[in-house]
Amino acid sequence: MTEHVAEADERQKVLQEARELARSIKDVHYRGSALSNVAEHLAEADERQKVLQEALEAARSIEDDYDRSKALAAMTERLPEADERQKVLQEALELAQSIEDADFRARALTNVASHFVDLDASNLLEVILDDWLGTLQDIDRPESLRLTIQTIDLFASLGGTDTLVEIAESINVVGQWWP
Repeated sequence: MTEHVAEADERQKVLQEARELARSIKDVHYRGSALSNVAEHLAEADERQKVLQEALEAARSIEDDYDRSKALAAMTERLPEADERQKVLQEALELAQSIEDADFRARALTNVASHFVDLDASNLLEVILDDWLGTLQDIDRPESLRLTIQTIDLFASLGGTDTLVEIAESINVVGQWWP
């Protein structure tokens, strides 16, 4: 029994040191990621939630909208409450939608959509799909098709056959515009 107590104490010390090291990372991209990784190993729910909130703050302080959207979407996998996951994912979606560069907007929307698999958020899926399809019109055809191929399984799993039909129809329309 004494061994287990000593092991637990040593684990706590290591996690506390890792937490302090993660906090000291200057680059917010890496700090947020490191903090969320540390939080995953914390036994106490209160401590884990505090560290996750620090990681969210770091993600929210990323200046670039594309990177901030990606970081927030990635954080949703670590958040324990479904409501909070959906709220943060909505925040990531709004950031993705605000990106002016069509290529980066399409990539950000694809990234955000990939995190909807674990959530019951079909209402947001339609918004993402509409924005994503609209964005594909603003980027060159080869990149548009590449992104479509990369995401076809994702959108099929999220939206089923109807979603695939909508994507196919959009591809046909674009093909008619630029044969």
